[in-house]
Amino acid sequence: MPRASARRAPGARPPSAGDLERLLEAEQRLEAVVHQARDEAAALVRAARERVAEQERETEEAGAAALSDLEHRIGQETERAVAEIRARGAREAARFGQVSAERVAALADHLVARLLEEES
Repeated sequence: MPRASARRAPGARPPSAGDLERLLEAEQRLEAVVHQARDEAAALVRAARERVAEQERETEEAGAAALSDLEHRIGQETERAVAEIRARGAREAARFGQVSAERVAALADHLVARLLEEES
C-alpha cells in the first residue's frame, strides 16, 4: 500500500526542489514566530510575577500601617481608661474621707451586732 505522503491529487505535479525550498522557508518563519511567542510569554510571566511581588509588598506595608495605627489607638484608649479609673478611684477615696469617725464607729458597731446575731 502506498504511503500517505506519496499520494498525489489527480493532476497534481510532482514536488520540485522549489517546493522543498518554500517548505523549509515556511518552517523557518514558523520557528521564528514560535521563538518570538515564547520570548513574549516569558516576558509576560516575568512581568506578572514582578507585579504580584509588588502587590504583596504593598499589602504587607498596608497591613503593617494598619496594625501600627490600631496599636496606637488601643494605647490611647487604654491610657484614657486608666485615667478614668484613677479619677473614679480618687473620687471614691475623697468621698470615703468625708465619712466622719463617729459614722465609721456606728457602722462598725452595727456590723459587729449583726455578725453576733447571726452566730447565735
